[in-house]
Amino acid sequence: MDSIPKWGEVRFREQNELVLKAKGYIDTLVLRVNHSLILGRKGEADETDGPDVDLNVFDAYSRGVSKQHAIIEFTDRVLTIRDLSSRNGTFLNMQSVSPNSHRVLRDNDIIHLGNLELLVQFQSVAKA
Repeated sequence: MDSIPKWGEVRFREQNELVLKAKGYIDTLVLRVNHSLILGRKGEADETDGPDVDLNVFDAYSRGVSKQHAIIEFTDRVLTIRDLSSRNGTFLNMQSVSPNSHRVLRDNDIIHLGNLELLVQFQSVAKA
């Protein structure tokens, strides 16, 4: 029975946060997703077309992450990911994500942006 994949939750609620944990790093990114987020890396300090989420905290340049690598979109309580014609590709659970297709993100999925491995987790927002 252990060989059967255990899919995580697919529904993403507005009160949830998206947590990205990179393999080999202590830092995590905790994100609010209202509509869409572009994942990538910032280049020069004066650039205005940078991503919404800067992955430089995970050494994005040396890991092959493009400036605008992939986009996560929130529609109908579901998060999807799509590649933005990146040089080194986007993979979801080891399967290629093409620029023309939206792939559903689930809790505990693994995303590869180039050679950067990210664990995706859905987290409930703590009420104050």
